[in-house]
Amino acid sequence: MLGDELVTYLAAAGVGLVAGTNVFSSTIPDTCSVLAVGMVELSGESPIRTFCPSLSPDLVQRPGVQIVVRGVENGTSLARAKAKQVYDQLANLGPVILSGVLYFDVQPEGAIHGPYFDETNRPRFLMSFQIHKDPS
Repeated sequence: MLGDELVTYLAAAGVGLVAGTNVFSSTIPDTCSVLAVGMVELSGESPIRTFCPSLSPDLVQRPGVQIVVRGVENGTSLARAKAKQVYDQLANLGPVILSGVLYFDVQPEGAIHGPYFDETNRPRFLMSFQIHKDPS
C-alpha cells in the first residue's frame, strides 16, 4: 500500500534510510533510538471516477501522507537536514512507478514544519503531501 511503496522508494533513494531500521510505513516506534522517518497515511480527497461512484471503480486515488522526521536528543541540525532530503525526494515526484503502482504526482502541501520537541527533547519535523496514483 501507500506507506510501503513510499518506504521502498525512500530506502532506495540514496539518502541513508533503511526500511524497518530508520524509515517506517507507520509511526516511528518508541524503541527506535536513531534519527528516523515515519509516516501516517491520510484519507486525502475523493477518488476520480469516470461516472458516478456507484457505476465505476476508482481511476485515480488521491490519498495524503504526513511524514515525520524525528532526530535524536539535541540533534536538530541533522534532523532538519534529513527532513530536507526527504522533502526533496518526494516533492513533485512523478510520474513514476513505485512497487508496481503508477504515481502520477506527489505534491507538497506547504513547507517543512518544525522543529517541535517531544518529552525527551528529540526534534520532530513534519511535512504533508497530496498524491495522485493508480489504485493499489
